[in-house]
Amino acid sequence: MRVIKRDLPLMILGVDTLDDLWHLDKIIEPGDEASSRTERRHKTESGKSDRVKVTIQIRIESIEFQKFSNKLRLLGTIIGGKPQEYISMGTHHTIELSPGDSVVIRKVRWSRYQLQRIKEAVASTEKAKIIIAVMDIDSCNLAALREFGIEAKGTFRGSQGKQFAGDANQFYSEVAGALGNIEADSIVLAGPGFAKENFMKYLNEKFPALAKKTILEDIAGYGESGIQEALRKGAVQKVLENTRVARETAMIEEVLEAITLDKGAYGLKEVEEALDYGAADLLLVTDEAFSKHRDEVEKLLDKAEKTRCEYHIVSSEHEAGQKLDHVSGVVARLRFKMR
Repeated sequence: MRVIKRDLPLMILGVDTLDDLWHLDKIIEPGDEASSRTERRHKTESGKSDRVKVTIQIRIESIEFQKFSNKLRLLGTIIGGKPQEYISMGTHHTIELSPGDSVVIRKVRWSRYQLQRIKEAVASTEKAKIIIAVMDIDSCNLAALREFGIEAKGTFRGSQGKQFAGDANQFYSEVAGALGNIEADSIVLAGPGFAKENFMKYLNEKFPALAKKTILEDIAGYGESGIQEALRKGAVQKVLENTRVARETAMIEEVLEAITLDKGAYGLKEVEEALDYGAADLLLVTDEAFSKHRDEVEKLLDKAEKTRCEYHIVSSEHEAGQKLDHVSGVVARLRFKMR
């Protein structure tokens, strides 16, 4: 994400990736104002219908993140825009944002959390892009590690037993071609057995540039479950250590373990009590819990800052975040036991 202009309460943001749309989905709220360049159909005096470029400003009523179509839809009522002759004030309109677009956002108040999230989104563009490839005898699942979790990038299948028959080149070529078309700094090639080693040999011979940024990882599973297993493995964690999902997973597991040892707190009331006593040193809140209990969570974040407690809003869209939601979505690690 790019901050094109910051003049609070107005901010102009540039959308570079699907991750940026996910961040905006968590930052933009009903009641905010948004404006962006778009096209509208306009009937000329001759009766023809032309598409004209306009800037439309809306007061947002709802937000829809469509990650599978790479769009963030802002639905609301038109309150301004230009050229005025093409604007129908008071009517409903949807601004659709995709990577490559920019948007003007105006809020009554920008929260500390929202400004921090924009800072993280800007920083994330400089982090490594990771692809996970889980290969079995005759199949390969590809996934990209996104800020919001895992994005499937396709499944490739060969004929049963082809790799042992020595006729795997077509299958390997399709997988290598797909990897080459996905922007990535690192590739984690995982799977059971020797399938991944055979494919790695092929990459070294035919696609050395891909091979240089590929690491191998042994896992027992395959398919989508293999992707989740690969995320939990040590070698994968080394590659992903600077990504959001890896950081959040490590923090969540750490706090959940502290809770089992009676060195943690969970739930709004218990966590607030821990903060009041100055006992909490790490506070985690899922974005799902933040949306449901915004006012209460904002108070917790204020208390965390005053008591020098580190805090993070984590995603509910990956496995660890979902696990955290099962224990209220609001947890804290304690400096000392309270009871």
